[in-house]
Amino acid sequence: MSSSGNVEEEIRYSYKLIVIGDSGVGKSSLIVRAAHNKFNLNTKPTIGVDFASKEIQIKGNTVHAQIWDTAGQEKYQAVMPAMYRGAQGCMVVFDITNKESFDNAGKWANQLIKYGDQECKKVLVGNKCDLNHLRQVSIEEATEYAKSIGSAYMETSALNAHNVELAFNTIMNEIHSKTPPKNIVNPPDIVPPQPRPIDITKPPVTPGNQWSICNC
Repeated sequence: MSSSGNVEEEIRYSYKLIVIGDSGVGKSSLIVRAAHNKFNLNTKPTIGVDFASKEIQIKGNTVHAQIWDTAGQEKYQAVMPAMYRGAQGCMVVFDITNKESFDNAGKWANQLIKYGDQECKKVLVGNKCDLNHLRQVSIEEATEYAKSIGSAYMETSALNAHNVELAFNTIMNEIHSKTPPKNIVNPPDIVPPQPRPIDITKPPVTPGNQWSICNC
């Protein structure tokens, strides 16, 4: 057990960060790049929800993010409200080469407003900036929309890692600076929950109209 004089150095801060957006915009690839500095050309669509974790140092403290990688397919929309609950940060991701994914960013942002915490911090991310020659969404248009939802705008490439670390560090710093932290002194290793299969044929209903995730 450490002395009381060292307690401040042992505090860790743990936050929930969700990554939302249409299927195929590169959410999983961004998370894998941020958490493991890897890129897989054959990434498969997320089924329900998956998890990763990332730690950074902010002002001498360890800040841990449990990152929720959410499915973008329409068939999983019934369980999305449960994903937003308790999130302190959110990345809304679209593909700069796919105008429809940008147009749908508004839908995702509205879901966050409807189901998430009012104080949840967010950042709009335009992914696949390595394909600038195929761009369908201008930086000016995306920046203007980001301002309208009270968010910063950043462009990333999971393929070549451009701005990925910066994007995650930015949202984690934003959360840490403005969210009352969950302090953990001398914590055990933080192990994110394992993905759970979701029965998409049965909408999640519990008493009081509360959403839940169904285990198959």
